[in-house]
Amino acid sequence: MSISQVVEALKQLQAFDEQLKPLAADSPEAHTAAQQWTQYLNQIRRDNPTLASLYERIRRKLIAQGKRVVVTLHGTHCPGCWMRLHIQALVKLRAGEAVVCEHCQRILVS
Repeated sequence: MSISQVVEALKQLQAFDEQLKPLAADSPEAHTAAQQWTQYLNQIRRDNPTLASLYERIRRKLIAQGKRVVVTLHGTHCPGCWMRLHIQALVKLRAGEAVVCEHCQRILVS
């Protein structure tokens, strides 16, 4: 996967998570959305197992707290924890890569 494909995959996983939130756990819509999320994650797991395991690890920690796993950078601060990012992280983000915030562990994309 190219860097841009990785970033798009992360954004898509977050979009699936957002769709699942308002649904009742036992509803048919939740079941369908969960199946789609799992299929998409399995596809990513085949293409980029490191990305899939990173996303799942961070998701287990943050989703239970109602927090987003993937956040879009605006400026020089993480929108999840509002801590200022190091210049190395900002350079990677401006190059189109995804990075993990060292403070809150969210995945940052630009």
